[in-house]
Amino acid sequence: MTTLFKTITGFYLKEDYVERTDPEFIAYTEEMQTPANQEYWEPLRDVELGPTALSELQLLSTKASAQKIDEFRQICRKFYITLASQIMLRFPFNDPQVKIMGKFSFIDPYFLKSTRNITDIATVLQIDVEAVHSEFKAVRMIVKVANNYQDDVSGFWKKILKFEDNEYPFLSTIVERIMVYPHSSATVKRIFSSINLNKTKTRNRLSVEMLAGLLHSKKLGTNLDDVNYEPMIKLMNSENMY
Repeated sequence: MTTLFKTITGFYLKEDYVERTDPEFIAYTEEMQTPANQEYWEPLRDVELGPTALSELQLLSTKASAQKIDEFRQICRKFYITLASQIMLRFPFNDPQVKIMGKFSFIDPYFLKSTRNITDIATVLQIDVEAVHSEFKAVRMIVKVANNYQDDVSGFWKKILKFEDNEYPFLSTIVERIMVYPHSSATVKRIFSSINLNKTKTRNRLSVEMLAGLLHSKKLGTNLDDVNYEPMIKLMNSENMY
């Protein structure tokens, strides 16, 4: 989400300013403009419009007045500002929890090598910081020495965390907690949809524990192959009780 926010604000703000500034400190609305940051706003003529729109404007330049073209550019800039404002409304980048989530990239082996430490994450999750630091350094060194991990995120950590004698118990706790985070809004919607299907009008008093059990059972069932269930009525009429 940080990348999306910076991409949108980069359409009407100076690119180098956007790249070096944390999202919560970017002056992305006109109300945030001050003499100190006004220089970071692109001139109206340099607002990103896309190649198709630029081509059309060039064709219209002989027919439309400069004022009308500027009005169009202002509308586009206001649209970008609205997009950035809506993202900031839903993803408060200055929130400590959101900041920590931005550091989860280390679980990708590609980014793990360039990650210095994950003590901030260990602190928030209340896991032994010293132990996590030592285990993370060891795993980071394994990746650096091997330098040829081609697995995806799940495959990589499955290998690392299956080392003999459970060598990285504290790090494994962090990774497992991160891996259960929904990775997209569609995933979240599917989970809530399942909850709504289970918690019907006649079952509206289901406890959280029961709902969790039903969701786990459903997930487990989708991973089973070649499972045949005999009709219940057949078992009820069977002479064989067990």
